[in-house]
Amino acid sequence: MVDRDDFSMRRALLVAVLLAAAVAWLCYRLNRAFGDFLSDEGYLWYGVQRVMAGELPLRDFMSYEIGRYFFAAALLKPFSADGLLALRAVLGLVAGISLALTSGLVATASRESRVWRLLPVVLLFALWLVPRHKVFDIAISAVLVVAIYRLLVAIRPARCFQLGLATGLAAVIGQNHGLYALVASFLALGVLQYARAASPGWQGLVAWSAGVVSGYLPVILMALFVPGFFKAEYATLHYILVEYKGTNLPLPVPWPWTVLHGHAGLARGLLSLFFLALPVGLLAGAVTLLRLRRRGLQREDMLFVASWTVAVPYANVAFSRADAPHLAQAILPFLLMLLGYAVMLRWSPTRRTVLVAVLLALSLPVALPLQPRAVLLHGGRLVTAEVRGDRVVTTPAIEAMLVRAREAHGKGVLAVPFYPGLSAALGERSPIWEIYPLFPRDPAFERGEMASLDRSSPAMIMVSTAALDGRPELAYPRTHPLTYAWIRQHYAVAPPLPGGMEVFMRPSPK
Repeated sequence: MVDRDDFSMRRALLVAVLLAAAVAWLCYRLNRAFGDFLSDEGYLWYGVQRVMAGELPLRDFMSYEIGRYFFAAALLKPFSADGLLALRAVLGLVAGISLALTSGLVATASRESRVWRLLPVVLLFALWLVPRHKVFDIAISAVLVVAIYRLLVAIRPARCFQLGLATGLAAVIGQNHGLYALVASFLALGVLQYARAASPGWQGLVAWSAGVVSGYLPVILMALFVPGFFKAEYATLHYILVEYKGTNLPLPVPWPWTVLHGHAGLARGLLSLFFLALPVGLLAGAVTLLRLRRRGLQREDMLFVASWTVAVPYANVAFSRADAPHLAQAILPFLLMLLGYAVMLRWSPTRRTVLVAVLLALSLPVALPLQPRAVLLHGGRLVTAEVRGDRVVTTPAIEAMLVRAREAHGKGVLAVPFYPGLSAALGERSPIWEIYPLFPRDPAFERGEMASLDRSSPAMIMVSTAALDGRPELAYPRTHPLTYAWIRQHYAVAPPLPGGMEVFMRPSPK
């Protein structure tokens, strides 16, 4: 005989997953043809293309960790599809998985199966599944919350292994995600100890450790047996930790007292409130957890606890570069924590729905402009372009770059520093390793890249001298002065592109 409570949870999960699948498909269809594919999305697209061509991330080209590239390539390789829309289909699938995990978790924890109450929850999470090229990073935070929630519900060695496996896989997506997962795991174990709940024991810790190693095994094996891969991993970490001493290009935090004083618009004002709510909410969550020692950990607390343990380390993503896209990458566990708080307090379904409606209303002005199709809201002129057989909607500036680059198609084209996707759009291998040269580099590194340029001798080089974030020290001539001087010395100046982008052509041999 099926337990009635268990049946209710399964029904809620099924309804949530079906809703998530429908909303994810709708978002994919609305956005698939839209978006800037030469910058951040192009960074991912180029990497997937090169993996399908037999190259390795980090060793053969600048990249994130290997996970997202091999996952996408494994799905696309059987179809011999390396185009932009094919990649976006993979990203849509990952977004759907993330949406199903988060929505299903809320439905299960709250035993809510009514469509009209679950739909706002699904829409809230779907709204924040941006930027599109970062859905792998968002999805792994969802996986971690689910893994910790399952462990809190039933502390078994098998579930300890699953949490360890999720932790290892997080590191395969990105080294920073591996660190966040470790912190979240230790926080979860600490809460269990503090609340005097059942302990995983040494068997659980061994199972968790085995899971970490199993999840991270692809990177371990490549470091041991693939020539040059360990050296590339070490060089990347050395640059981040020792040379640059950071993981991102920071921006000032938009605190309300700085933003509102400047008469900012609605979106900027709400963004500042989210940045304030994140640390305040996490601190309030820590205070709330203190009472668990007195009354013990109960089933209604577990969504809140699991989400809090992941939201704490992921707050670093938001503050590493304090803008709306990075807030979006960090906010999913925080939203789950807020909904988990309502479940913990046993709010009525109506009060929970009101909470979701308020969060949706606050989120729309901040997150909606990050949707790829949202360029229509800004009234910008759009054009339809063909990119490797795909019809996509883009801006005239991007179309102008593509038209100009095709003049040298097959002879080698390089666009720096903001356009790694141009090589992908042409189906070409980049002449240099550093396909997204935003960060300052030392002379030794630049000399290596100049040697690569000298060997490959691309026919056309496009250089944007715009100052990133309005900071002159982040303009390409300042971050890569030797390379920029080399280009100007060895290439002939050609007519610039609209917007002032410099174009250089390889001189004809005499």
